[in-house]
Amino acid sequence: MGNLNMIFDAILAIISIFTMFVLIRQFRGNNNINKNNYLLTMNKCFDEHGDMQLIYNILSDNAEFPVMCDFNKIESHQLSAYLTFLESFKLLIEKGGIVNAQELFNLFGHRIFSILHNKQIQCIEIKPYERHYENLFILHEVLFTYCIKSKKTSIPGIINAAYFIDNGHFIKDVRRYGKGYKKYRKEIEAVMDEAKRIYEPQRIGGMGDFSLDMRIKSKKYEIGGCFFRHCTVDDHPMITKIQEKVVDYLQINQSNDLFIPTESEAIKRLLEREDVFFICVQTPDGICAYSCALFGDSHDYSLSRHFTDKKVATFDTVVVLPAFRGNKLQKKLQDITEGEAKRKGYDSIAATVSPDNVHSRNNFIHNGYAELKTIVYTEQGKELTRLVVYKDL
Repeated sequence: MGNLNMIFDAILAIISIFTMFVLIRQFRGNNNINKNNYLLTMNKCFDEHGDMQLIYNILSDNAEFPVMCDFNKIESHQLSAYLTFLESFKLLIEKGGIVNAQELFNLFGHRIFSILHNKQIQCIEIKPYERHYENLFILHEVLFTYCIKSKKTSIPGIINAAYFIDNGHFIKDVRRYGKGYKKYRKEIEAVMDEAKRIYEPQRIGGMGDFSLDMRIKSKKYEIGGCFFRHCTVDDHPMITKIQEKVVDYLQINQSNDLFIPTESEAIKRLLEREDVFFICVQTPDGICAYSCALFGDSHDYSLSRHFTDKKVATFDTVVVLPAFRGNKLQKKLQDITEGEAKRKGYDSIAATVSPDNVHSRNNFIHNGYAELKTIVYTEQGKELTRLVVYKDL
């Protein structure tokens, strides 16, 4: 029955898209067509298509943090239906078409760029089949260069536009592709450089760019252009969102007692303090992991009180989004933090871990930490048991 439903959904998607193609061909031959009515009809087709609404809701709900988009429950045929629908827009704006780039961008711009500039979609859907998505590359060039020419730079995921700008050489008729990018090359480079510079001053020195594996539908896809950086107060909403994602994951898969989230306002206060070492892993679509360390004894959660005759820093929190686990990010964040503690003259660094969190506990042990003792305390109305682990620097 499940396979029959999938086939039925796919047939409906194909029929909807085929109907739209027929409408486009008919309307292109009618010079008296009312553009507004046609665009409204196109909008209605999109709004009434369940699969496309499902995908767009995921994109919209995570518009500020695209790395949080979860496409694990979305089937490939649903993604291809969305992208094929967008492909048809190329017919609208080519020479002699129904609408111009401005009109299409005003109504569909966000729906187009939010998916085309999503790094997950680029990796899992477009790249493996990019030769079948020729019209997407042509559509992107027309709309993107229109935005650059019109100085509309608030484009969703603009930093990921490089995928389309650097690819597309497979298009058979090269005269139809690349001219716009070349014509506005300097303007595009300036906009892209500005997007990259947003985090440049906060990068951690000596740590170059790298790639990460992201797991979607039990498959791994490589995400490039990642780097370590210092967090700022502006990251407060993103870090809060990551915590919510991890808590939801633990509730479904394990136990919510393994991780107690820090209250939102407390996160903000930590980000504002100079004696807190708050760092993260930045991907092209947002932060995928972060850690927080406390330097000094004035913090409520400092573990230095459990040691005598030692200057001890506290490795307070490390969080990695589920889709990015398996990249040893906890160890890398620990290593960077330990190096910073050593530079600041600390003798040791300590952390707490749930005895039931076997994975995290083993990560600490394998990274040279020893168990000191077990402590019991109450936090947010819960009695928690934790192991105190430490490492001499």
